[in-house]
Amino acid sequence: MKKTNWCFLIHLSCNMWHDSTTRPNARGGKLEPKLTTEKDVWDEVTEYAAKEGCDSILIDLGDAIQYKSHPEIAVEGAWTVEQLKEELNRLRGLGLKVYPKLNFSTGHDAWLGVYHRMVSTPTYYQVCKDLINEVIDIFDKPELFHVGMDEEYAYNQQALDFVCYRQYDLLWDDMNFFCDCVRERGVRPWIWSDHFWKHPEEFAEHIGKDVLVSPWHYVYFYFDAPCPPPSDPHGIAVMESYTKLPELGYEIMPCFSNYTCRENTDHTVRYCKENVPEEKLPGFLIAPWYMTTDADRYDLLEGIHLAKIARENYGY
Repeated sequence: MKKTNWCFLIHLSCNMWHDSTTRPNARGGKLEPKLTTEKDVWDEVTEYAAKEGCDSILIDLGDAIQYKSHPEIAVEGAWTVEQLKEELNRLRGLGLKVYPKLNFSTGHDAWLGVYHRMVSTPTYYQVCKDLINEVIDIFDKPELFHVGMDEEYAYNQQALDFVCYRQYDLLWDDMNFFCDCVRERGVRPWIWSDHFWKHPEEFAEHIGKDVLVSPWHYVYFYFDAPCPPPSDPHGIAVMESYTKLPELGYEIMPCFSNYTCRENTDHTVRYCKENVPEEKLPGFLIAPWYMTTDADRYDLLEGIHLAKIARENYGY
């Protein structure tokens, strides 16, 4: 059996859902001017991930780094580049591969600071390329680089102060811009599957088959659960993406979470075991969607443990 990777998503920055410092909005939080990640929680969770069988870590960096190319982005208390490099060495010492994530979706890019309101301008493109290049250097040319691109719709931005979303040719052009910035450095681009759900034909036409795609669906796949699987058109499109993307030639890294329900982990792994060709399934992404703080410590640990149980139950 081909080795399946188990990657854990951890947040260094939390400024991907909120763009207001004065009122709660998406997820009930606010834009944080200071780093909220607690290092002792970070250490415990990453060590537990390695112990429980994860072989890689995906780090959501955002504004939590004092980038040398754009230090103006950093929040107060952000790690220095040197600190991040030291941490990457510690994680590698635990036997973990490390991958970076910068989400360039307009619904999750408040971490870009002032550039968050300059989408698709020459300044914006240059800043994004600068950051991608610097992060690739910091991570010593990682195998994968996640550029996000989820939930870029008006509906998902109702609670934001600044609403902006790309569509039609601009959407595909910008997605390819980010992917090309990554490709130019010999790294494989990685994105979320959201735009495939609504525009499968256009997605297949514009997005290269070398791109790793992560479909996600955080509730139920089977009827042996408190609620049935989705039967609405959007829910059906989401579930079908797990099989249609591989049929079109894409490799997928399905993402599951314990944020909505605990059953999602088991259901995702089971569904993929039964429906996705092994050669199109390089691994799974564990994303609890809790922040790296003491308040969320045990939810993060639970997410990792649930993945271990599913891995053992389905023979991965």
